[in-house]
Amino acid sequence: MGTTWHLRSKRKPTGGRLDRIRKKKKSDRGTRFLETRIDKRKTKLCKVRGGKIKAKLLSADYVNISSPETSKMRRAKIISVKDNAANPHYIRRNILTKGAIIETEIGLARVTSRPGQDGIINAVLVEEKKIDPLIGRHEEIGEVTKALARRKKNNVILVGDEGVGKTA
Repeated sequence: MGTTWHLRSKRKPTGGRLDRIRKKKKSDRGTRFLETRIDKRKTKLCKVRGGKIKAKLLSADYVNISSPETSKMRRAKIISVKDNAANPHYIRRNILTKGAIIETEIGLARVTSRPGQDGIINAVLVEEKKIDPLIGRHEEIGEVTKALARRKKNNVILVGDEGVGKTA
């Protein structure tokens, strides 16, 4: 991957060419995306504007998790990545980005920080969505499944009294 430049477009909204206002500056140049992996903690120090130093996280094995109910922070070991909306291949490669769902010792958590930018991994516990159990409805479920699986006339209408669980 080459260098990414954070510059203005070279075209007007109508499609015409824009005259260049100034040359490219070093501050316009972007950096490569650092893939933060699950491994022993490793950081990379980078110089940024204003003479400051930024710690970029290359790999980490622990995460700071906050619980929504108690609002307390706990440190937990990361086991694996369960879901990553940024890229489906990041799940298999165990790459952490903001918004990734990770499995920890405590439970599932969603990453709220940007590991490659912030140098730390913060997360919030997420509740697992549970489906209400369908008890004593095996015959009805079988009939509906059979009707839906037919090639012709596969429309189903559930008829019954209020509160008997037609939508379940």
